[in-house]
Amino acid sequence: MIDRITGKGLFATRDLKKDEIIFEETPLAFFPGWTRHDDVLSGYACGLCAKPLNTGRVGSSLIVRCPHCDMTYCTKLCRQTAWDTFHRLECTNVNPRMRVFLDLCRAEDWSAAVGVERCWAHLILASERGELEAVRAQYEAFATVSQAERQAKETAWIFMEHTTRELWTRTLSLLSAALTTPPPKSKLKNPLPADLLSTLFTEASFLSWLGRWNINNQNGGLYRLQSHLNHACSPTVSIEHPVAGSSYRLAVRVIRDVKKGEQVCETYVNPSWNKETRKNFVSTNYMFECACERCERDEGLTEEVKRGLRLTEK
Repeated sequence: MIDRITGKGLFATRDLKKDEIIFEETPLAFFPGWTRHDDVLSGYACGLCAKPLNTGRVGSSLIVRCPHCDMTYCTKLCRQTAWDTFHRLECTNVNPRMRVFLDLCRAEDWSAAVGVERCWAHLILASERGELEAVRAQYEAFATVSQAERQAKETAWIFMEHTTRELWTRTLSLLSAALTTPPPKSKLKNPLPADLLSTLFTEASFLSWLGRWNINNQNGGLYRLQSHLNHACSPTVSIEHPVAGSSYRLAVRVIRDVKKGEQVCETYVNPSWNKETRKNFVSTNYMFECACERCERDEGLTEEVKRGLRLTEK
């Protein structure tokens, strides 16, 4: 914890060299977005990590399917991870009520609502294994803000509010119907505790989880360690995805030499934007005013950072 305003942060415990990968991480929850998920549903990508499937090529012998539906996975490990964290409740052959919820989200091209569904399914399935408190604590460690507060900062909110709130209400109703009473085929025996059940499926909770997803997800994933990285308009690291065709696994690469004790920061914006655009984006989307060194000095982007972010030729 840095302070009550800034919250968490990551600091170098030793000198770091440019282009060093300081850590890799897989997400606590993941949804790749509907464009990629259409490939998943068509059997062209893994149902967990969304990596393209090598059907008919070397490696295709590892491909497996959900025993209840046509969902395809690149390995048995991906299938088991998906089943243990969300698919046991998201599989529409196991849980038919989930289909209406997913159809609505697809029609709205709305990824965040599916992200929330996967987080809540994860909590329910963790409860089944006696791991609820540990998993719940991991989610509660993420920064959180109500989605209503985020959208109220948009200039068009006055025109969008009524229809948006109607969509929130309808979506929550469908999600509650799919998750509050797990279907017999799921074979769940340990439901959520009554106190959590009564508070989780409320409008305030739903909007809080939507906000949590929107301000923390990195290309569709919630990452526990990466979420500790604070923002700077002139970052010290770049967020990358080492597996071709998949944004599931994340890697953090140092873009310039970093001294021991220095805070390690990513950027939440396109660093090529001007100061006003950057500050407006951070304020609207992340609910804080950027006061990084670059903004305070009103500086341009250095050639070193441009090269580190691979925005220019070396």
